[in-house]
Amino acid sequence: MLFDTLGLIDSAVVHQCQPLLKRYFVPDTLNLSSYSKIKFEFDGYANSDGSYIKVLFNTDTSSFTEIYSVQNIIEVNKLHSFETVKPNNMISLEMRIYINPPVCGQGEFKYTRARDLKIYGIR
Repeated sequence: MLFDTLGLIDSAVVHQCQPLLKRYFVPDTLNLSSYSKIKFEFDGYANSDGSYIKVLFNTDTSSFTEIYSVQNIIEVNKLHSFETVKPNNMISLEMRIYINPPVCGQGEFKYTRARDLKIYGIR
């Protein structure tokens, strides 16, 4: 396992119909020189449409390249598991968690959250 954090990664929470983006950066640059692919797992949940979770990477030659994206309740509310070919031997990763509810009632709060991020190297 290259990275593991149990519990809440981050959440975007609003009490009105307004947008909010939270950005979570994996603390360390990952060395993928021994691997051909990377596998990601995390749990997502949203209580409103107008939400998304995206995973992006940065290398020494590219910035903010999206490798995974889900949006709205149906796609966000599940355990996510996906693999991708490694983009470079050294990468940094970012997860973007977003909410912009299309409908809000008075006193309601809407959110999108991600939990239990695990990143594996695959040979």
